Amino acid sequence: MKANTKLIEGPVLTECIFKLKKEKKKGVLKVNYNVGLNLNYQSKDQVVIIEMTVKIRDPKLPIDLQITATAIFEIIGDLTEKMSIKLTCINGGPILYIFLREIIADLTRKANLPPLYISPMDFEEMYRRILSQMIKSNNKS
Repeated sequence: MKANTKLIEGPVLTECIFKLKKEKKKGVLKVNYNVGLNLNYQSKDQVVIIEMTVKIRDPKLPIDLQITATAIFEIIGDLTEKMSIKLTCINGGPILYIFLREIIADLTRKANLPPLYISPMDFEEMYRRILSQMIKSNNKS
């Protein structure tokens, strides 16, 4: 059997904080934002719960935004925790990211602003950063 992940629940919007500032800037603005990704591997159930948060806080933008989505992925096949997290990050990360990108664009459009589209991301690079953090965390224990 080939190892893989399967989306079994979500993505679901779990948090949305949207603040429209009084002063609206005109023209095209570069958007600075942060993306956080939390992965919770549950070996007993063979699932990984993935939570992604996008934060946009920039004085040059007419909005402040924090938005979070969650999804649950089933692990198919006999995988280590490390491989399960890698597959979920690389396969599941883009699913949540696209979901949140659409919501962000829709929210800004409905606030009578031009739709705000955040840039695509490299989820393999994000996995490498997560792996590096896991290794550092394990070395401290």
